[in-house]
Amino acid sequence: MSRPKGLIKKTFRFYHTVKHLTLKQVAYRFYYRVRPLPVAPKCPNVTIRSIKLLATPRWADGQFNESGNFTFMGLTASLNWHSFAEPKIWLYNLHYLNDLSFAKQPLPQVFDGLVKTWITQNPYGKGIGWEPYPLSLRIVNLIRYFGEKGAVPNDWLQSLYQQAFALSRQVEFHILANHLFANAKALIFAGCYFRGTEPNRWFELGLKLIKKELTEQFLEDGGHFERSPMYHSALIWDVCDLLNLARGNNRLAELQNSLLGILQRGLSWARAMGHPDGEISFFNDACFGIAPPLRALEKYALILGLKLGAAPDSQALHEEHKRPHLIWLDQTGFASICWDKKSKVLLNLADKLPNYQPGHAHADTLSFELSIFGRRVVVNSGISEYGQGSLRQFQRSTASHSTVEVNGENSSQIWAGFRVGRRARIVSKKFIRTASGIEVIAAHDGYHHNLGGLHTRRWVASARSLAIVDTVGGCWSSAFARYYLAPDVQARIENSTVCLVTAEGCNVTMEFLGAQTLSLEVSSWYPTFGKSVQNTCIIATLGHNNLEVTLKW
Repeated sequence: MSRPKGLIKKTFRFYHTVKHLTLKQVAYRFYYRVRPLPVAPKCPNVTIRSIKLLATPRWADGQFNESGNFTFMGLTASLNWHSFAEPKIWLYNLHYLNDLSFAKQPLPQVFDGLVKTWITQNPYGKGIGWEPYPLSLRIVNLIRYFGEKGAVPNDWLQSLYQQAFALSRQVEFHILANHLFANAKALIFAGCYFRGTEPNRWFELGLKLIKKELTEQFLEDGGHFERSPMYHSALIWDVCDLLNLARGNNRLAELQNSLLGILQRGLSWARAMGHPDGEISFFNDACFGIAPPLRALEKYALILGLKLGAAPDSQALHEEHKRPHLIWLDQTGFASICWDKKSKVLLNLADKLPNYQPGHAHADTLSFELSIFGRRVVVNSGISEYGQGSLRQFQRSTASHSTVEVNGENSSQIWAGFRVGRRARIVSKKFIRTASGIEVIAAHDGYHHNLGGLHTRRWVASARSLAIVDTVGGCWSSAFARYYLAPDVQARIENSTVCLVTAEGCNVTMEFLGAQTLSLEVSSWYPTFGKSVQNTCIIATLGHNNLEVTLKW
């Protein structure tokens, strides 16, 4: 009797997921499942060092209000550290205590109360607050807050010491990537803040990890290797924090040049991948409000003494309406084409890397986003939640991005909340400079395993226009090209042309050639966690192998 087809499919999906894991990840995943957290250390007389940190920009709206209620994902609830009513990501953000560092309007009395209640209501090792990632973020927030306060009660210091100890015993070697970087940063902060043999161990472990991860996680073009503009910004902030700490700490002197180089290149990458509105683009897991915006990162860099040059996408730009300018981010696999400071297209030609941790990857290969007149016009859908629900699955799918979906399948095999099985690979890419502009051509094999063909997309940028040409090879029954519009863009169809009008009354036309059908559908854009905004999606059905759309403005 043959196995059910569904079981075979799941088996292959699981195989394509786990084959990329490192041996260390597998070993630590098993180890942490069977090993309990070590007993809390006795620390009646902890001693600290004076750490002088420069004041950092406060960029976020406060999540706690004067009554102590917490708001995230559009959900507001009274303080309950162990609630089962809210999603796990909501509880994670509750336990980060990010307001201590980021809230634009600090509430000292409220913050003191939060620290007290967290300590009294979260005994050692009990609850989500003792997981390594919340520990990592909260430890740094507490150290910064304690430094601003000056005198700190001894029981607060004892709790912080135990939190650092707990983190040092459950470093996320089973997850790696941005989690491991956050662990290492927190261990360095705690090791610099506390005195003693044990804190010295934290420092040495954190320093060893940071040295390795700086090289591993930040690529030569400046981008973070998880290819998420949101996490890139968060990690560049971490680099700023480490530079801030290193200013007055000789033990970190060896890192300063490396950190400065990463910061400089990382800011350039963020500028290249940002929209003219100053906010991030939505490739892979990305939305607003979670990581610092570019303006906050640049302000922090200036505070640290970094001299900021002109943004790379404004250097060598031609005059408005003239030949566009290309920025190719080779290692991360993105490109941006700029016509002027207000018109820009961002292209995703990236593979799903790192292989061992693609948890924040989407099936968005060969998607793009476009701004004209300083405002977003074509977008990807963004994210509003984590977890394993149907909405999370949709937001990671090919169908939620401005690219081509074939036979109703995803280009990369995304599943669960953070899993990827078979991955689409970029098999070719080419850049051509012409007398009138730029051509970018790329192909991926995400559908090759069952269709026998590639999806090839060609972008042709010239004065006041952008053409997108899609070719789908092999044998297929259906192929849809989607173009998600920003919420403030209105659209109507006139024959084979879609006429767009921005909120300011600016006109853009999209002329379709080779579309079997052309329709407008009501859809959703997800700009932040917990938020959905109605927008319009243009859907073109490929009648043959080729579809060409030309935007003019």
